[in-house]
Amino acid sequence: MRLIKEDVNINEPDDTSYVFGGFCPITIRLIEILIKYGWNSIRDVIKLLPGETEIPANEKEVLSIQKRGKNFILLVFVGGITHAEISAIRYLNRTLKGKIYN
Repeated sequence: MRLIKEDVNINEPDDTSYVFGGFCPITIRLIEILIKYGWNSIRDVIKLLPGETEIPANEKEVLSIQKRGKNFILLVFVGGITHAEISAIRYLNRTLKGKIYN
């Protein structure tokens, strides 16, 4: 999942790993892949993670996009989130505008 990027440039970032100096947390990478490519692209990876998982059978159950107003995604982190993860999500928001999976 490309969690480590050795040649990260923090002045001109091209990946979410810049926030952590070359490492991208799996939570952020999963969000990025989900937004870009949809559930099917991460279905097998999620099954490898420890603990119980529940994956929707139909993407449209989760990613129902309405054409009214702005689209948004609600992220819920049980147990908390770091400031760096928030920065990485903001970076994703800036870089993926107009490129969101639909």
